[in-house]
Order: sequence, then C-alpha cells, then structure tokens
Amino acid sequence: METIELVETFSDEEYLEQMVEIFLNVHNIGDRTSVEERFRRHSTYPGFRRSVAIDDENKVLGFVYGYTSLPEQFYNGKLRAQMTYEQVEKWLSNCFEFVELAVDPYYHRNGLGSKLHDSILEKTTHKTSILTTGAEMAAAQALYKRKGWETIQTDVDVLGAGKRQLIMGKKL
Repeated sequence: METIELVETFSDEEYLEQMVEIFLNVHNIGDRTSVEERFRRHSTYPGFRRSVAIDDENKVLGFVYGYTSLPEQFYNGKLRAQMTYEQVEKWLSNCFEFVELAVDPYYHRNGLGSKLHDSILEKTTHKTSILTTGAEMAAAQALYKRKGWETIQTDVDVLGAGKRQLIMGKKL
C-alpha cells in the first residue's frame, strides 16, 4: 500500500474535486454541482474541521469533516425534530456535528476510515458529537459502534426524503 498521510485542512478548494468524486462513488446520491455547493457552504460554518487522507501522489483516498452544531442550522433543526427534549439537551449542547466520512471503495476495510474518524475528533473541544447514517449502512454503523458511538434514534427520516437513518451520539 502507498504511503498515506492525513492532512488537516480548512481550505474549501484544496482537494474539493476529488472529495466530491469519492462522495458520489460511495453514496451514489446527488449530483456533482449540489454536492460541491454543500461542501463549500459547510466549510464556512463555525468550528469547521476537515481531514483528508492523501497518498504520495496527492490523490485523495478519503476524507472526513464536520462543524459546530448550532440551533439556527438546517440539519440541527431536523435532528431536534426527531429527538426528545432530554436528548436535545444531552447531545446538541456544545456539539460537533460529524457530517461526512467517505473512503474511496478501493481503500475500504484497511483502517483508513478509523484513522479519519479519530483525526477529526481528537482535537475538538466539544462535549459531544452527533451523526446520522443510513439504516442500511451496516459497515458504517459497525465502525461507529467500535469507536464508542451510541444509537440515539433508529429508523428515522431526518430529511423527510423517505431514507431511513440512525442518529448516533458520542461523548467526547
């Protein structure tokens, strides 16, 4: 396997095209323009952090990013609508929203996702982190459970788009 380096980056342009390509290959949802626009918008949110795994030829092999979850944000509001008052108080106060983790399918099952996961959370000062993952994404759920995430809600449709998800949280 090539040499892999994890690079913490805040630039919204560096590696962007390759990140979009990996996202589309992994998730097979959305189109290039909307995914790129979303990634750019998210990079402007408070507390934004991103790590990118690159090989020795500067090819992106995977990435992870997130930001501070705030009540005025779209997804935070969608999460709140699926949670009890107690869950909101426990999980969304001083919370890092773990937005995206994607690894080029060629590099699946070699620990890269785990390294990316750890890289984004190790320096955060938030008390909790929250994420959603597809109900059918068993490998992702297994990774998160190994990393200490707990299930907050199961079988929810956070965006109202007919896609079943789990909401998971991690105390940091």
